[in-house]
Amino acid sequence: MDLVPDGWEPWHDESNGVTVFVYRPDVFDATGLPAGCIPTLTIKPARSRGPRGRPVRSRDASAWTVQLFLEPELIIERETVDDRSVAVTRGREWMTAFADGEIALDVYELSDPRYRETLGAFLDQGV
Repeated sequence: MDLVPDGWEPWHDESNGVTVFVYRPDVFDATGLPAGCIPTLTIKPARSRGPRGRPVRSRDASAWTVQLFLEPELIIERETVDDRSVAVTRGREWMTAFADGEIALDVYELSDPRYRETLGAFLDQGV
């Protein structure tokens, strides 16, 4: 993805188009903010549920899902779109909104208020 918003870094990029971005991995580590709460954006082929709930490739081979996680199980944005370029555009919008402080940090479920204050300071300072 070109023009990754400030603070976001490509973390994983597969040949099949699956891409993962993380926010400020330099501060989400054992000595800083909890690594389990690192904001993560994924872009991947859309999946649907098959027999017995197993994930299967979507019938629409061109469909892509973009998701923004703020904790391992806390998805705050998810959308399935018609093609990868639309998913990339949506992902860039969400990453920019997060980096600009436009996503409320009170959606975090696992973290204590001090964590949200520290992260908020990074966002406010554009650090």
